This record gives sequence, structure tokens and C-alpha cells, in this order.
Amino acid sequence: MSTTTTTTSTTLTGAADPNYIPRGPVETELLFYVPPSDGSVPFNYVEKPPEGQPQRNYNEAAHKIQVEDIRGHEDEYTLDKDAFQVLKNVRSATTYETFNSDEEIQRVFYPEVERVLLDNVPGAHRVIIFDHTIRRENPNAPRQPVHRAHSDQTDRAAEWRVRLHVPDQEEAEKLLKGRYRIINVWRPLNGPVQSSPLAFATATSVKESDLVPVEHRYPHRTGETMGVVYNPDMKWKYWSGMTNDELLFLKCSDTQPGVNKRVPHSAFKDPRTPPGARPRESIENFIQSQVKEKRSPVCPMLLLRTAFTSRPTFSCPSGGLFFTVSASFSTTNMTTASYTLTISQAVKKNHRELEGYHNAIVKSDDPDERIRFQNQFTWELVRHAVSEELIVYPAFEKYLEDGAAMAEKDRAQHQVIKEKLKLFQDMKESDPSFTPTANSLMATLSNHIKQEEEVDLVKLEDVLAKSESLALARQFDRTKMFVPTRSHPEAPSKPPFETAFGLMTAPVDRLSDLLFRKFPAESITSNPSPQGSVRSMNNERIMKE
Repeated sequence: MSTTTTTTSTTLTGAADPNYIPRGPVETELLFYVPPSDGSVPFNYVEKPPEGQPQRNYNEAAHKIQVEDIRGHEDEYTLDKDAFQVLKNVRSATTYETFNSDEEIQRVFYPEVERVLLDNVPGAHRVIIFDHTIRRENPNAPRQPVHRAHSDQTDRAAEWRVRLHVPDQEEAEKLLKGRYRIINVWRPLNGPVQSSPLAFATATSVKESDLVPVEHRYPHRTGETMGVVYNPDMKWKYWSGMTNDELLFLKCSDTQPGVNKRVPHSAFKDPRTPPGARPRESIENFIQSQVKEKRSPVCPMLLLRTAFTSRPTFSCPSGGLFFTVSASFSTTNMTTASYTLTISQAVKKNHRELEGYHNAIVKSDDPDERIRFQNQFTWELVRHAVSEELIVYPAFEKYLEDGAAMAEKDRAQHQVIKEKLKLFQDMKESDPSFTPTANSLMATLSNHIKQEEEVDLVKLEDVLAKSESLALARQFDRTKMFVPTRSHPEAPSKPPFETAFGLMTAPVDRLSDLLFRKFPAESITSNPSPQGSVRSMNNERIMKE
């Protein structure tokens, strides 16, 4: 295969400045797939190959390409048309040190990625983050930038991913009948990027014949990636000087007919990179996203939760409550939280999210951003409190000898928190008491969290079988999916609820009675406490009024 040379020259302007950020079009070389000479099935081993086997059995050839800079033209590209999309000004609670620990990445970064996808990928209903890779341009780093054109998944591998990460076979089969996508979310860790930027080919310029399945052999299973055959018609792009608050979505697979499925990509050497430039460091998350095709039988509109946009203002034409769909994701064993997290892990994960929102509120200097995170903190705390009172506290009463007293103590603490939340969620950002009130609320919540995590949940886990704990976690997550975002459908511009007490009395118990009993296979147990029947009767009266 011959090497193609273009006539475009590259200007090395600014190369003497170690802080120079290369921008604009550039000519470079990429490695492209060449099939095995013996016609055998191409493969590569992810780790050390078996004795006598090569690391890979196919070849590569370098070709010169022209790479265009999309900086300033970001809005021209979409996932469905081009199989890539960009997002700017993404607020993150991560630091550089976050990415030195898989546990911290899963705790802090995974929830951020999940929310960004739900908010910015049209139709996204459920997100499963099944892997992440850190790449550092360092000879001692385990993973280097990949300077070879490739795509991360074949259609067959995407189907395998669903079956692998959704262990409930019946649910997996249902998901496979609908639309699902595999998306790679890429961002730098030490931006702006100066060296080894990422190039990607617009899907409209790539033919199916340019992509070849390659067996991706792990020690205990075999997946598939795609090698990319050189085609001079491919249009290669890059996003110059990517910063840490910029995300690149690269689609790897999509089952929707009529849209482009995947985008080939590769790191490349930019000849304009100055001596002494920062070596590139980046993270890429691999995400499986499901699309919900049907409307809820309870309300004809569903609202995806948002973390980076203004408060939504919708109305429900048929009346009734609004519900927020909140997708589950994995921070353990690369599968869904509904199946692999115990109840204590699920509750703790939610606690960490709440702490992250509070930190974002008090650390931000942007008034609009503080209000957005105030709304997000309010919504999440409401959903968390409701889910605990419907699932966790009844479990205390059912399984623990002193569970009734524990549950009532926690409910009393919730009431104090709700009253403080009511005060905070009505407060304007310009109010001098805004930050002190947020801190006071968080201090009360932190004491409650400490009691739950160090005492209550420990006692509960001690008496639960693993299967019981997993089932409770699944119910906990499911309950969060259907918590009302506000208590009255005629108040679209109001905060998520008019009164903290009203949310916990009228809508929630009524929701348990009217909604969850319609799903017997996934039912949420009614509150078995002695006060439960009294609350239900009061709620009937309130709802009728």
C-alpha cells in the first residue's frame, strides 16, 4: 500500500514558545490497518500474548493526512450525523489528583459523566459506564496515546457489551430490542492539549468497507474493535487546545437505522508542538446508553435530570405530577448499580453526590451556576430522602430488633433537614445568607449521613443476605426514578416543591399507593410502620383537596 502525500505545508509558528497551543489545519501522519498477509482473521492481544503468539497478526502503514481544526465550528457537528459531538464549559468537581485513583474516578467523575450524557445526548434514558482508560504520554505509563486509526466497538461487540453488563438476561433481551449506543467520552487531564491531540474522521466521509473487525483478545473473553483502512476521501478533524472543561463524545456503535454509527479516531503527532510541551494526559470513559421509546403511563412527559442547564419549565397537559427519570450507572465491577451495589453502597454513593453539589454551590463564583447547583442539590436531596423513607427505613423496621426506633430517629432528622432545605431552596443567590444557609444545611445533613453510614447501614448489612441487600439497592434506585420533581403541576416556574413537609406527606405516600403497585414485579413496599396508615389517610384527604 503506497503512502499518499498531500501538498499542504505546515507552518511552525510559535514553536519556540513552550506554552504555544497549535491551532488551525495541519498535515500529519496516521497509521492505518493492513490485513494479515495469510488472509487469517485479524487479532490483537490486550495483554501479554500466549507463548508463540504475536501481539497482533495484522500490519499497519503510515499515510499523510490533512487534519482540520473544528475550533469555532463546534456546533456544526452532531452524534447522529457525524458520530461525534463536543461540549464546552462543563463544570467538574474533579482535580488532577482525582484521576490517580480508580476509586475516586468512579466516585467523583462517573456521576458527572452520567449527568452530562443524560442532559446532552438526545433520547438518553439509561447510562451504564462500563470502563475507563487513563492515557499518559509518558514512557512509564501503562497506557499511552494510541497513534493508530481505529474504532472501539463493532456492532457485534456492542451487543456483547449489553449482555455482559446487564446480567439479568430478560432485561438484556428487552434492551437489545430497542435503541442502544456505545459512546466514548474523552477529555484531557492537564489541558490545554499541546501534544498528541486526538484526530477523528467525520462519519459522513467513512465507508463501511473502510472498517474491518479485529478480534480484541482479553485473558478471559474476546471482544472486537475495528481497524481502519486508508481512504483519501476521509475528512479528518481535531479540536485544538482542548481544556479540562471540554468533552468530546465519540460514538462507537448505534442500533438506530438512518444515523451514522461510529467515528474512527487516533492520536497524532503535531509537528508544531513546541519543545518542552506538556505531555498529553487524558481519560476516556466507555458508556452504554439506552433510549426510552415509550412514554410513562403516569404522565405523558418525562423530564431528564439536568446538572448543567437552567431549571426546566414544562407543563403536563393532562395534569398530574412530573417525574424525573434518573439513570443508574456502575461504580463497581463495571455493571449497573441496580444489580451490583448493596443498599449501603447505593446510599453512600448518593451521599457523595449530595456533598459534591454542595461543594459546587459554595465554591462557584458564577451566580447562575450557583443557582443551577442549588436546584440540583434540592432535587437530589428530595429524591434521596423519599427513597430512604420508602425503602431503607422500612427495612430497618423489618430486619432489625431496634429498627423502629432507628427509623423514627432518622425520620425526625429528615424533618429538620427538610425544614432547612425549604428555607434554602427559596433563597436568592444574592442573599447574604445564601452560602451560610447552604453550609448550615450541609452540616446538619453531614451529621445525619455520619449516623447512617457508621451505625445504621452497618447494622442493616450485618443481618441481610447479599441478595436481599442487592434487591433493596435496586428498589432504592427505582424509587428515585419516580420521585416527583415538584408537588403541583400548575407551578412550572416554582422550585421542585412548595413545602418540604408537603412533599413528604401528600405526593410521596400517594405516589407509593398509586404508582408502584402498578408494577408488582418491581413493587416498592408500603411503609409498615405504625404511623403509615395514619399518614396514608391524611394524604388521601390532602390529595382530594
